[in-house]
Amino acid sequence: MSYCQFQEDIFAHNFLTNVLKKSTGYFVDVGANDGKTGSNSLYLEENGWSGVLVEPNPNLQTELKMNRPQGLIKQYAITEEAAIEFNCVRGEGNLHGLSRIDSSEEFSQHVKKHGGEIEKVQVPGIRLTQLLEIFKLLIKSTFYQLMWRGANLMF
Repeated sequence: MSYCQFQEDIFAHNFLTNVLKKSTGYFVDVGANDGKTGSNSLYLEENGWSGVLVEPNPNLQTELKMNRPQGLIKQYAITEEAAIEFNCVRGEGNLHGLSRIDSSEEFSQHVKKHGGEIEKVQVPGIRLTQLLEIFKLLIKSTFYQLMWRGANLMF
């Protein structure tokens, strides 16, 4: 069962298994959300992979820990700053998925149009390279799939 909108998780697993011949490895899921809704990494975890789940939104930490007890969960924003203002969106359904670092009047209007509100909070920041170094995931033989909201980077 896919957790992604377009089955990216199944595609990634099939690519890793059939093309790269990797049955296990590490992933880094940046923007892990609640760990289940739209997750790019849960399917991999269910199939023997392990990794780091990074989610800056403090309102999602409890759910993330409950949904992904095997994951290494960190509350960071990926940025050059030690701390940064984060726009936490609250509202019905998956509106919290719009939470982000950057903001604009258009963003604010879109959130309000859909019945949500924005809470600005300070969250810790970290560079992606620092995160990988801390958790010793820079192993040459390991395949990384970086799940970033709106993009998947594989190397």
